[in-house]
Amino acid sequence: MTRLVRRWVSEMRGGRVLGLVPFLGIAGTLLSGQPTHLRCGAGHDFFSIAPSGDITLCPVTPEYEFMRVGHITETGPDELHGCASPGEPCASCDILWVCGGRCIFINRVKDWVGEEGYGLICSTVRHLVGELEAALPEIRGLLEEGTIPPDTFHYPEINNDCEVIP
Repeated sequence: MTRLVRRWVSEMRGGRVLGLVPFLGIAGTLLSGQPTHLRCGAGHDFFSIAPSGDITLCPVTPEYEFMRVGHITETGPDELHGCASPGEPCASCDILWVCGGRCIFINRVKDWVGEEGYGLICSTVRHLVGELEAALPEIRGLLEEGTIPPDTFHYPEINNDCEVIP
């Protein structure tokens, strides 16, 4: 990951920004300083409606009851916005504002992967965020001198696109 971030930044020196989704989304958040929610929007501004009418947090996991947040005949939109947040250890994590909590499903089934497995997932995200933080001074310089356009890191335009936090 370290070498890939370095390569990504070196390409920027020539005015070329490679479309590496995690890098774009995370760098955009780090540059703006604006906290993010779950990157896919689950439980915040994105929901899925199953053929049964169940409203779920994620279209990938509708079969799990704990992902169900309502039904189209019983639950209004005002009841849904912001209804899901990641639990611990994400809720008190120092990089939650950048990561967003990764994935609401994996956060809710963290016992399935165990403390060690979940810690491994977190360590990869922490490493990626750290590498991009280290690259910020150079990225800011490239933006200031006009080598790369200011809208480069406005990603994604629509949530539930490619995964920003892999």
